[in-house]
Formats: sequence, structure tokens, C-alpha cells
Amino acid sequence: MPVSLERLIAEVEPAVVTDELIRDCIVVTEDPDSAEDEKQSLAFGQVECAAFSFRSLARIDNLWGLTKLVKLQLDNNQIQRIENLEHLTNLTWLDLSFNKIQAIEGLSTLTRLQDLSLFSNAITTIEGLDNLPNLNVLSLGSNQLSRLECVSCLVAFSRLQLLNLAGNPLAKEPDYRGYVLSHLQQLRYLDYRRVLSADRATAMEQHQDEMLELREREDAAAAEKAAAAEKAAHAATMAEANLTGIDTLLDDMAAADPEWPKLSTVPGLLEPWSDVRDKWQVATDEFKLVILDAHSRKKAEQAAFKAALSEALAERDAEAKALLLGYEKGKKALLRSMAARSADPEEQVLGAKVKLMALQEALLGLEVDAVEVVAGLVTEFDRCYSEMAEANKLQYNAYFTQVRDLQNNFFAALVASSPSYLERYGSAADNPELEALPEEVAALLGDKDALGNALQTSHEAHISVLDGLEDRLVGREIATANSLAESNNTWQEQRHRERMGELLSYLERNMQDLEALAADAADAAAEAGEAQ
Repeated sequence: MPVSLERLIAEVEPAVVTDELIRDCIVVTEDPDSAEDEKQSLAFGQVECAAFSFRSLARIDNLWGLTKLVKLQLDNNQIQRIENLEHLTNLTWLDLSFNKIQAIEGLSTLTRLQDLSLFSNAITTIEGLDNLPNLNVLSLGSNQLSRLECVSCLVAFSRLQLLNLAGNPLAKEPDYRGYVLSHLQQLRYLDYRRVLSADRATAMEQHQDEMLELREREDAAAAEKAAAAEKAAHAATMAEANLTGIDTLLDDMAAADPEWPKLSTVPGLLEPWSDVRDKWQVATDEFKLVILDAHSRKKAEQAAFKAALSEALAERDAEAKALLLGYEKGKKALLRSMAARSADPEEQVLGAKVKLMALQEALLGLEVDAVEVVAGLVTEFDRCYSEMAEANKLQYNAYFTQVRDLQNNFFAALVASSPSYLERYGSAADNPELEALPEEVAALLGDKDALGNALQTSHEAHISVLDGLEDRLVGREIATANSLAESNNTWQEQRHRERMGELLSYLERNMQDLEALAADAADAAAEAGEAQ
């Protein structure tokens, strides 16, 4: 196939993207006679279409200002890597054909992309397309795709209508077309040929078993995804309610226990743990219900607090607005009257100053009232929230006392049963049961002090996990309440400062305006006197 002169030049003299080149490559749809002027005057941030075809580009770069780009042509260049496109989130059409690209990458942010051409590159596998759900047209023809199975990764693209894979090694496979059509049943065109219903039906029949297996895998993947989402949602709820670590408490205790692996190999020794787990589960379920209910009440209290704040401030803002509108109306009347010179200007300005001072007193009175109301609401909310936090603290303490009692009873049961295990396994050196155990476990059961120390170490590890989690959860509960109270106090102080700043600025500005009016009136009177 003959190579174009432009492509030969591109290989010899690679270029870079400059502002001048961008300007030259802007595509406009205006009248051809005015197109050049449009290209030169259009801001880069307003460009929607650009064509860099046959521009000898060695890499994609310097397109940062083209944030509204919808269509981008980079075909027939020397580009080896897809890069520096992440900011072009409005792209729907991208042509990278006839380059030297070896991998599909750098497209994860282009979620609006509908038409993508990577025709005639050096791509060996289909990848990097997971974040392009709107893909409608995909051209991967004349690449180096050799594995027919890589087509299955396109199954998730439900909107894909046109696919081109012609010219790849995989397209020479005997069952190529049937395989593709059975896996991508939504296709309307494959390799420039329309997909007929009969072709699709035949392909489905030929690959029936394979498609059944594929559906099963898809269903399993969907179930796994749903389970992961449910797990993540549950974890988020637990964290929000300050219950992180409660569901895994017993597993965490065992995981932190250095003696647990050895003790668990002794037949029957840890059987009481199953009873601990059952009782712990009952206590945990009850505890979680109490804390989750308290969390719901805290959220409701916060919502009611915010609603009361909004209502109280909106009422006073409405009064302030009415006062301001009344004053502004009077000020306009003053300006008209002074322009008409229908009354003594000095008296009029003096009257306006009196009204402004009255407005100041009224607005400051409203703000004082608002501060008192806000302070009352904040104080009441902080009191209620702190009481709920303190009640939760008691619930945490009661729950961990229950679990600690279960652990203490479990430890006591192990200590009580240890003599029987020492007798059973340590009575004779040639004990076959002892020989069947790992060496370090056998040594443990042959030494009373060693077994006692192991049980004590295990118990202390469990208690340490319990104490640590209780301290963290209780501390977080109280810290959250204190932080919320501090945040509310900071907010109300900031609101008051900002409102006072607004009021004083408004009053000062209007007083200056009145002073200027008085000065203008005095100057006008003086000029009138001189004229007489």
C-alpha cells in the first residue's frame, strides 16, 4: 500500500502542538468566507472541534485550553501513546487512526465518548475502555489483535452498534464472525457489513453452551458486585453511626492473639468459644439496634435544628428586607424631590438622615434578636445532642462490660479445664495423641507453667482489643458531640460578624451618599446666591 507524502514528512520531521498550530487546526462551521477570521478570534475555551490530521505529531500535548472540545482528530500522525487527554471530558468523537499506538490507555475520564477510532495502529489487546459506557462506534481494524477471546471484554458495552476488527489476525479465525456476533448481540454493523437477524440467530445457536456459561459468569459477577456494594453501604452506615469494629470484634480479638493458632490445634480446648460467639452475637445485635436508633434520632434532631434556624433567620431577614426596601423607596423619592427643588434640600437631607438612623436602630434590633434566637437554638441543640452522646456512652460501656464478662468466663473455663488437658497429654512420653500434635503444642501441654502463661497471654490480648475498641468508640462519640458544638458556635459568631459588617457597610455608604447630597445642595445654593 503506497505511503502518502504527508506521512513520509511526518516520520522525518515530527512536530509539537503549539498555540499557532492549534489555531490553524480549529474547525468552524461558519461561512467559508469568514471561517479564517472565526478561527483567529475564537477563544480556545470555546473550541468544539479540532483536526490535527497529517500534522507530523510525535505525541499528544498542549491541549489544556480546549476544555469544550467535542470532536478531536489526531489521525495520520506518529503518536505512540494516548496521553494528556484527561481534561477533555466533553469529547464524544476521537480519531486516533493511522498512528503507532501500542496500548489503549489514557481514556478513563472521557466518559461521554461515543465514537472512537484506533484503526491502523499496533494494538495487541482490547483494554482501557471500562469507563466509556456511551461507546457507540469502535474501530480497531488493522491492528495486531490475535486472541478472539479479547472480544468478550466488549460485552458490557450495551450501546455499541458498530465494530470494526477487520485486518487483525483474529479476524482470520474460522469462527470469527459467529463468535463476535454471539457475544455482542447488540451490534448492527461488523466490519462494514450489516448484521442480519439470521446471522445473529445462527451465531447464538452455534455458541449456545458458551453463551450460557458467559451468562452464568455475568450473573455471578453481578451478584458479587451487588454483594460488595451492600457490604460497602453497611460499612458506611456502621461508620456513620460510630459502630466500626463491632461486627468483627471477636475475629479481631482472635487475630490479635499470638497464642490462638497454637491453642486452636488442641482438640476440644476452645470449644467454649462457640458459646461465647453465640452470646456475643445476641448482645451485639441488640446493641447495634440501640445505637442505630440513637443515630436516627440524632439525625432527626440535626434536621429539626437546621429547619428551626432557617425559619427563624428567614423571618427576621424578611423584616429586614422590608425595612431596606422602605428606605430605598424613600431615598429615590428624596432624589426626585431634590432634583425638582420642591423643598428645602437641607431639611430633606436632615430628614433622610433621621430615617437612616431609625433604620440602623431597627436593623440592629433585628440582629440582636436574631443573635439571641440563634444562641438559644444552638444551646438547646447542643444540650440535646450532648445528652444523646452521653446516653450512647453508657450503652457502649454496658455492651463492652457484657463482652468483657464473656471473655472473663471463657478464660476461667480454659483455666479450669487445663489440668485435665495436662493430665491427658502429659501423663506419658509415648502418648500417641501428644505425638500427633505439632511440636510446639506438645511442649505447651507438657508444661503446666507454659500452658498457664499461654492462656494468660491469650486472655490479655483479647482484653486489650476490647479496651482499645471501647476507648476509640466512646472517645469518638464524645469528640463528635464536642466538635459539632464548636462548629455551631463558630458558625453563629461568623454569621453575626458578617451580618454586622454588611449592616455597617450599608449604613456608612448611605450616610456618605446623604453627606454628598447635602454638599451638592449647599454648592447649588451658593451658586444660586452668587448668580443673584
